[in-house]
Amino acid sequence: MKYSILIFTFIITYSLSADIKNLAIEFSDTNPNRIILSIDDFDSTSIVTTIDTSGTSTLDTLLNVFYPNDIISYDDNLYISDQDTIRVYDESSFTLDASIYIDSGIVIEKIERIDNTYLWALSNNGQIYQIELTSPWTVDSVNIGTIISNNFQIDRIQNEAYLYSYGDSSYKIISFDITTTTILDTTEVGISNLIEFQKDKFGSFYYLTDNYSLYRTIENIDAEFTYINGFEKTCVDFDIDKFDTNLITILFIDTDSLGYYDYKTLEGTQTIFPDSTTLHSRFDLTLNWSDIVSAQNYNISLSEDSLFSIIVLDTSLTENYLNLDSLDRSKTYYWKSQASNIYDTTDWSSFTWFDITQLNQLSILEPINNDTLLGNWSSITWDDSVGVFEIEFSNSFFQDTIVDESILFNQKSISKKLFYFDTTYTVRIRKIDNYESSLWSQIDTFYTAAITTPTTNSPSMNSSYVSDTTIFKWDGYGSSSFRIQISNDTSFSKTLFNKYLELDTLTGVIVNNRDSLYWRVRNEYKEQFSDWSTVSEFKSIVAPPTSIFPNNNTVTTNMPVLNWENDIDSSMYLIDILDSNETLLFSGSVFDTDRAIGFYLDSGKYKWKIKSVNLKTNDSSDWSETYSFSLNPSNSNSNENDILVLNSDLQNMYLFNQNDVTTSVDDHAAQYLSKSNIILNSAEFYKNGAAWKSYKLDFSKDFEFDSYFNFGDINENGGSGIAIVFRDEELSSFIGNYPEGLGYTSYSETPPRRIAAIEFDTYNHRAYSGFSSGDEPSLDSADIDHISFHLNNNRTPHSGTIQGDFIVSNGYVNAKKNIVDIEDGEIHCVKVKWEYNQSTPIRKLSVYFDGILRNEYNLTQTQIDSFTNANSKCFWGYTSSTGDTYKNKQMVYFRIQEISIQ
Repeated sequence: MKYSILIFTFIITYSLSADIKNLAIEFSDTNPNRIILSIDDFDSTSIVTTIDTSGTSTLDTLLNVFYPNDIISYDDNLYISDQDTIRVYDESSFTLDASIYIDSGIVIEKIERIDNTYLWALSNNGQIYQIELTSPWTVDSVNIGTIISNNFQIDRIQNEAYLYSYGDSSYKIISFDITTTTILDTTEVGISNLIEFQKDKFGSFYYLTDNYSLYRTIENIDAEFTYINGFEKTCVDFDIDKFDTNLITILFIDTDSLGYYDYKTLEGTQTIFPDSTTLHSRFDLTLNWSDIVSAQNYNISLSEDSLFSIIVLDTSLTENYLNLDSLDRSKTYYWKSQASNIYDTTDWSSFTWFDITQLNQLSILEPINNDTLLGNWSSITWDDSVGVFEIEFSNSFFQDTIVDESILFNQKSISKKLFYFDTTYTVRIRKIDNYESSLWSQIDTFYTAAITTPTTNSPSMNSSYVSDTTIFKWDGYGSSSFRIQISNDTSFSKTLFNKYLELDTLTGVIVNNRDSLYWRVRNEYKEQFSDWSTVSEFKSIVAPPTSIFPNNNTVTTNMPVLNWENDIDSSMYLIDILDSNETLLFSGSVFDTDRAIGFYLDSGKYKWKIKSVNLKTNDSSDWSETYSFSLNPSNSNSNENDILVLNSDLQNMYLFNQNDVTTSVDDHAAQYLSKSNIILNSAEFYKNGAAWKSYKLDFSKDFEFDSYFNFGDINENGGSGIAIVFRDEELSSFIGNYPEGLGYTSYSETPPRRIAAIEFDTYNHRAYSGFSSGDEPSLDSADIDHISFHLNNNRTPHSGTIQGDFIVSNGYVNAKKNIVDIEDGEIHCVKVKWEYNQSTPIRKLSVYFDGILRNEYNLTQTQIDSFTNANSKCFWGYTSSTGDTYKNKQMVYFRIQEISIQ
């Protein structure tokens, strides 16, 4: 509940006798100049006296009463409560007419006259008694339910009574019909510690609390509470006059005094804004005035004259402001206000005025009047940024022609390209408002300088640019429009590029000509042109690649991938790899790609550099700077090692990283490369492929690994097979011959390749007579898919310790025990186990197929050195091939289990 402060007009404070207890007050019903007062003087005698409301005298004591709690004056009688009795006195003679006994053990707290017939009395037990005022006096109870209350108020005009009762957390005002005693309403009020409650004849309610504060609500019980200010004394009772004298009387116990206050008069209103001023808008005008406490309504009058004879608006409202819509821009307006409530209406305030006949006139800040501007570009700034603005340019002081105009919203500057160089212009601006406008600003004059010839900056004369996209820059000396031309001859008889621009920079021009080129620029706008700038010659050359990797990075594989950004005009790249002392280790080239793969490096620090080559023009860049990287591979688990894949169906070498294809693998390669398997070759003629592990095997230690192969599902004319290969040569894109080389070797090479291979041969040798019995098994009755082990390009297999099931040979054994054909479309597990005993000259290589030992091969140290370059380590992986009359889709599945491989 909102509490506001109500200032009552103080009239008089009248002092009473000291050392007494003032109990109650009542306006006389017959004499408006008298207030009846009950007093306890603490000597067992209580008196009832009267006071002149003029404050000039205290009248004589009227009578003695023992306990005068409450007094009412009605029809020449005084009704005074005295403990459990109501005593009736004649107000003229002050003689006792009757003593009405109510009930023993009670105290009459409050008495009210209902009409000429009945009197109601409220006792301290909350019971209301009805007393008939004709002899014999009769007493009856009024039943309105169980309500504990010690105060009530009668409104005889509305035939209502009001009790108040304290509930769980707040006071309740209960209203009921005094005829039927029916409860009409129960209202909680936001007031605490209520001790007395009254209602005046205007319908306002007054509340006295035990902290001696007096509040009022106008019209409704639970309306906004207004605090009655103006006294800081202990108030124990109050009364509202029975006459229309605007008085409320307060009884102060701590100062033995009475206070009289005007409870009707309102304070006058005062206008605040707009107050005798000029306004620049006629929309959304707001009239404001001071908020008067206890005012219920405000009357506003708006006129076109100070005599208020031409009224524009006359309205009443509850707020202390009024929003106005559009007013006539040609008028000056006058307005005033007054406040009112149910008691009073103030005088009209003094009138005030506001003028809306003008919008504010703007001032141009830049350019300064009579300034000279470079070129044909101008920035105009003014001193306002809110609203709608109209700006005009002219070259004849606005007498003949407007050369440019704009409407702008909420901004304070504009950049304009004017129409001519070497011209005088004028500018003006104004604010507009719904097709009305302010005065124009003062006219500002400025001059655009004569047209100038630009100066070229870059590319400068005889410069070489290392990119096909060259940035052209020039100085236009304040101009804003240009033409640039590029040609391959100094006469510009044929231009390669010719464009009009409104910037002094040009980007995005592709220059693919490696010969000398020429460019020039001039200022140009409509029919005005400057001279051409000096012609500058330049040449665009091939640049070394950018976006280099690795560059001060650590690589975690023995087979690093070198990356760069592919240049638009480069078709080949030369690459050098050096050790930390810049000694050349490898040198090679790649074509139409952005990577280099396939070389093996041990742990350590390395450097590399690259050069771009344009094979069409035979042009090349300089070597790039030298880039450094560290190699620190992690080979503890094969699933963390990279796999290099080559395939005759692919256009490049591809690298699996942790058994996944590198993100730069092209779409056409995705069908051959996946996490679960690698297609070494498709089911077509003359196809081959390889998949190399990125680290070396160490044949000076024990190891074993499992591989999973699918040899295809074509038996008749199927082939040619898969090989597990060990080699000391650096990995590259080279794949061996086919079909007889199974993709890893060429038997005719000299000197022989340093290589060892376990072959899984699925070719039908009955259909080919070119092999001798010592080279390949020749069987008259069957084609047996077999295993053999070969050293250093030797077609004759190395002898094993186990003979085949169908071939009486320990060099060739059928691949799967008691099975002729392994081209069944199934996945087969091959285990390779190497046992190295340093104390004996013989080491053993064992081969298992689908879990069964198929052969063992004993190798000497000399034989081991032949394919490991005498350091016991070599590359290893898988190859395959098809031939001219046989084919199969052959795959290796990288679900590899590698044990004791370091």
